[in-house]
Amino acid sequence: MPSDPKNFEELRVSGRLPSPSGVGLQILKLTQDDGHSAREIGQAILGDPALTGRLLKLANSARSGFVQPISTVSEAIIRLGIRTVRNVALGFSLVTENRHGFCAGFDYDRFWARSLARASACQGLSRQTGVGVPAEMYVLGLLSNVGHLALASVHPERYSKLLGKHDPDAAAEFARYERREFELDHAEVAAFMLQDWGLPEAFQGAVLTHERPQKSDAPRGRPIEDIPELLRAGTLLAEVILARGNESAVVWNRWAVGVEKLCRRLRLEPEAFHSFTDQMLSEWAEWGEVFGIPTQGAPDFRKLRKRAREARKRSGAPAGHASSAPERPADERPQRSAPGRGILVIDQDPAARESLSESLQSEEHAVFTASAPEESAELALRELPRIVVLDWDLPEAQGLKLLKSLRETKEGQRMYFVTTSADQDPDVECAAFDAGANDHLTKPFNPRVLLARIQAANTVIQLQDQEERERAEVEEAHAELTIQRRRVARMARTDPLTGVHNRQAMMESIGRSWNTWVRKEIPFSVILIDIDHFKKVNDQNGHDVGDVVLRETAHAMKHTLREEEDLCRIGGEEFLVVCPATTMEEATACAERLRETIATNVIRCKGFHGHVTLSLGVASAGRWMQTFDHLLKAADKSAYAAKAAGRNCVFIAPEGGDAVPASA
Repeated sequence: MPSDPKNFEELRVSGRLPSPSGVGLQILKLTQDDGHSAREIGQAILGDPALTGRLLKLANSARSGFVQPISTVSEAIIRLGIRTVRNVALGFSLVTENRHGFCAGFDYDRFWARSLARASACQGLSRQTGVGVPAEMYVLGLLSNVGHLALASVHPERYSKLLGKHDPDAAAEFARYERREFELDHAEVAAFMLQDWGLPEAFQGAVLTHERPQKSDAPRGRPIEDIPELLRAGTLLAEVILARGNESAVVWNRWAVGVEKLCRRLRLEPEAFHSFTDQMLSEWAEWGEVFGIPTQGAPDFRKLRKRAREARKRSGAPAGHASSAPERPADERPQRSAPGRGILVIDQDPAARESLSESLQSEEHAVFTASAPEESAELALRELPRIVVLDWDLPEAQGLKLLKSLRETKEGQRMYFVTTSADQDPDVECAAFDAGANDHLTKPFNPRVLLARIQAANTVIQLQDQEERERAEVEEAHAELTIQRRRVARMARTDPLTGVHNRQAMMESIGRSWNTWVRKEIPFSVILIDIDHFKKVNDQNGHDVGDVVLRETAHAMKHTLREEEDLCRIGGEEFLVVCPATTMEEATACAERLRETIATNVIRCKGFHGHVTLSLGVASAGRWMQTFDHLLKAADKSAYAAKAAGRNCVFIAPEGGDAVPASA
């Protein structure tokens, strides 16, 4: 796991991280192994009337392939399958809980539309390639970019400014700006969240790596073989689906080339591939309807090259010309998304609904009405009224269930509930207050009394809003302090000259790998590196040139290493690479790559034009070593042997013996 787990813990204790609702999280946990039953899942779903309504609607839709309508959750689970039910529960609870927010630059609807597109693409790719389980790949696609939403939720103002300055669609570049601003990026946050929710470790690895530039020399047209590659392909398809239409010729051309490569990797003829994309787009639109997310018409995958040519004609730019991503027009920037100010009237009596609606409309309130609990819950979570007038006398205690289920949601906790009942028993009023009502009226009542109660509710809501604003200011100040603490901690572990980890960070890194080796015997290796004749560089050119040589060499080495390989500067011209889960043979190959890279890396600066070479010593953890100090000494002896042998070479430390050349 990247970064420091303490950083994520600080985000979690903020209380502002997005999360599935209680029911969604319960179903997610129930379906993480094969020990769950349809009955347990059905009981959990019944606790959320809105989710119940969505599942029944989906099970009775044309998508299910059945004609006979059903009316119970257990029937819906049997018809749809537990995995589909899990996807609906997880997606619906996340979307409804996080459909709105206070990050002005964050387009919530577009975020969820893209997440659904990626989920549909990953599910379809899984069916086509056999990589992963389709329903699980759907969940991965849905959640892979949840880190963006998390940072927008925890740091709304700062993240909005970041979105205004930089293009989030340039994922790898945008992640660098996120790390500069928050000391961690959206991929790291997403991986921590998936781990926190108990999702498979493979999901976390895919989320961390799928946006990174590929350094593969794999054969052209190689099939998709693992989950990160599948997620990378699903992300490409989602980008095309969510195209705004005003992208540059460079972007359209990149998409066209990427889609053509994907077609070859899937071993599909063009028409078969376009049938695949048509099916994917259809499923995306259906899922959008299920979750209440607007889905727009996507570009025809058959015409991507044509769109690239049209964009090129408009701009006059050549097809391969690289340019920075176009800034979104001001009128396309999403506006602040906040809960509504309307009133929702829920009553099974049509006459009562009409009378209440007329009375409240006269006070210029936006009024919505509903009768069935499922419809009411869905309307409440879509329109987000601040006041709900609820008929407590709905049959089968549905008024009680509806109130409790809405109170479990983040937005439902902000609503002001006025319950009404024809029953004059004081126990009814007490039960309503126990369930979470703010006020209660006994029917029949004078409309003027209701209006007075509504006015009082508005006063309470205004006070709540003021309290929320003040709390947000305090949380923002705390978030700023947290970021500064992370920044200071990073600086304490970073070499100020080269930007790589320092000796303190090296000791922590090697200590973690050593402990893993001791407990699980997972191999790991280290590479000690010494820049050859560096003293001569300083003596002949001065320390300022020497500093440049150190920085450029460290930069070149870092970009040669894999993400999990940790480069540290020990001091002077000495560096160490910690290679977790790496054998002696793999570490030796890594050392040779480093040696070749630096030997051909030309450094140009005032007073110096040329390259340096490296002497490298490789050692792997072994049972003959008592502590990791023995490992470091073995690597040091090997590096010394490399220098004694003429430099610009790699030596290795065999078990219990003297260092030998890597090529021996």
